[in-house]
Amino acid sequence: ATKKGEEEEAARIAGEAAAAALKAEKAKEEEAARKLEAELEEARQKVELATKIREEEAERQRLLAEAAKSQKAEAAKGRKAKLREDQTEKKCELKVKRLKELVADFPGSEVCRTLKELQAGDRSSVPLVVKVVSVLERPGEVPVIVICCDSSGDFFALSFYNAELQKLGQAVVPMKTLLSVSQASFRQVTVSGPGGKKLSYSSVAVANPADAVILSGGSAGSTGSSLALATGRSMVYSTGAENRSAENE
Repeated sequence: ATKKGEEEEAARIAGEAAAAALKAEKAKEEEAARKLEAELEEARQKVELATKIREEEAERQRLLAEAAKSQKAEAAKGRKAKLREDQTEKKCELKVKRLKELVADFPGSEVCRTLKELQAGDRSSVPLVVKVVSVLERPGEVPVIVICCDSSGDFFALSFYNAELQKLGQAVVPMKTLLSVSQASFRQVTVSGPGGKKLSYSSVAVANPADAVILSGGSAGSTGSSLALATGRSMVYSTGAENRSAENE
């Protein structure tokens, strides 16, 4: 009985030792699993961090590229604007220079009436002196219209009745001919432009071509002649010409 008890005790102790060993092995395996899981989590976090860094760097590079592109576009836009500004400034300078040339050979103001004075009715005894800028090509239409400027640089339409376009065009030289006009009538003409927009311009009607005399810059032999003589027409004065409808213009 004693021997049997000893064997049973030894078996119990061996079983407990085996269970303890198994438990220790299991604990060791669980620890290894936790360690492996921790390592995997750390690796996953590192991968996520690396991915995030790459994405952020890619976004930064994209933003830098867009900023550079935008700056380049703005610089190009600025250069174009500066070029347009320079061109506009040069054009304005040319226009101012050209205008100065146009009015350079006008006679003194004491014998030279301006468009504004004509409009206001001032100095009626002084003729309106104008420089011919261009003759509008309107074959067969009345009146014949000549674009002019006065000594102040104001531009307007000079409308001739009882005159022929071809012969008047032969008598004057654009940008050179100076005319002295008496008995002129001022009016503001309003016409309908694109989209029904109202446009207006200053017009001076000359019913009798003999009232316009070439002071200088006309065609050969025409200086000192009236446009009635220069156009070679027998003058027919129309008292209603000054009041004709602006629709003909």
